[in-house]
Amino acid sequence: MMDTYQMYLRTLQQGLKLDPEETRTVMAEVRGNLEDLAAHLRAQGYAADEAAAEAVRRFDDARDLARDIQRARRGAPLPLQVLALLLVSGGLTGVLLGGDALLTAIIALVRHTDTLMVDYGSAHTLANTIMTGGTGWWLGNILVAVNLLGPGVGLLSAAGLSLWLGMVVLCGMTRVRWRRAGMGAGLVVLADLVLAFALLGTVPHAVPRPVSIPGRAALLAAGLRFQPAPGQPSGPIVVDSVFADRTATYAQFHVPDAARDGEPAPSLIDDQGRSYDIADCTPCNVSAQSGHPQPGRIIQQLMPWRTAWQGLAQFAPLRSDAREAVVQFGGDNSSPARETVHVPVNLAPWRRLTGGAHPFIVVSAHGVRVNLTRVLRGLTSTMIDYTVDATPAVVPRGWFIATFNADLADAHGQPIETVSSSPRLSVNHGGAHCGPESATAALPRGTRLTLTVRSFVVYSQQSWPVQRHRAVVGPWRIQFVMP
Repeated sequence: MMDTYQMYLRTLQQGLKLDPEETRTVMAEVRGNLEDLAAHLRAQGYAADEAAAEAVRRFDDARDLARDIQRARRGAPLPLQVLALLLVSGGLTGVLLGGDALLTAIIALVRHTDTLMVDYGSAHTLANTIMTGGTGWWLGNILVAVNLLGPGVGLLSAAGLSLWLGMVVLCGMTRVRWRRAGMGAGLVVLADLVLAFALLGTVPHAVPRPVSIPGRAALLAAGLRFQPAPGQPSGPIVVDSVFADRTATYAQFHVPDAARDGEPAPSLIDDQGRSYDIADCTPCNVSAQSGHPQPGRIIQQLMPWRTAWQGLAQFAPLRSDAREAVVQFGGDNSSPARETVHVPVNLAPWRRLTGGAHPFIVVSAHGVRVNLTRVLRGLTSTMIDYTVDATPAVVPRGWFIATFNADLADAHGQPIETVSSSPRLSVNHGGAHCGPESATAALPRGTRLTLTVRSFVVYSQQSWPVQRHRAVVGPWRIQFVMP
């Protein structure tokens, strides 16, 4: 029996071609297995020599065993190693993307800029349908947090699975069956490809263009475009240009990382500390001082390829003696970012390119006097200032003028679209004075216009529901020529 074992083990040792230590380990294990199998056969009635021969026959050919050991030492097949490399590459990419997305989501939650990506109103409505009693707000906040943190956590989980399976195949971290490992690697690679194509669908095809400025070409040709002074900050909010027309001031800016820094609404002052009212801000919401939620863009806003947020703010025109426009961000709750940018301006071109103030024109009837005080013609718009004064017989003591119905028409009676600002009101022991303002598109010099104040409404200073009101009907017409 021993001769049979020795012959088999000698043949096996010659075919292994392993290190001495490995050879001794394998030979000891094979000898133990042969002896156990022979003992089992002897228990079944085999003679000792027959049990040894049968054990060697059943244990397999030595060359097959050597071939199996060599194949195990070589590791995974080449195609499986290629799949493993793809898994490792995809896993590392997923770690970078998922980590950036998770960090951006956390910063957005902490700095309260998440309202730009998630609609809190819809989340709270859904939560209130699940929980009653006014306690659904916290569930709505949890839904928002899960919605924001989910993409980053999902990417990191997928990356961890890819890295683990790739390292199993390449480094032999555990004993695996290569066929099963290949099937698992193929499925994970397929899932990674689907995820990659889904992420590539969120990559913007073009860089967003700056918000257009009315009359940009004319302002550029007139030299009324001004850029920040050297040494101004380059982030987190970048002011690109300031366009100073005689009827409006435009500040063009962008936020490179709106997901983290929000969508701010700026303010404007000059070098003498005079502030200028903001008339419009695109696309920021000036009235609410907050950004618009953008449902469906969460993934795009969380990924590193998110694009800059382009903004344009329109202010009242600068004073003619201003030498510097100071654009400030962060003075309200529109954004956690803080920035102050100084832009030198030279308004000398105003004197030769735009129209001046119109002569004072007054129309009076029925105890109401309408005064055309100023008409400014700029390159982008036209501003018309007028006042309405009423006697105490029209506006009794304790009443005030609230709303106007006024329009502007050309010489042929065609209406011209205007945008009216909030009127400036004053009340003095009966009677009233109001200073509304209308703006329209730029009109050529010499255009004949008619300003018609058709009616206005006066209110008592009592609170609702006892407040009273009545309409004062005109019309009062002023005809003038664009200067």
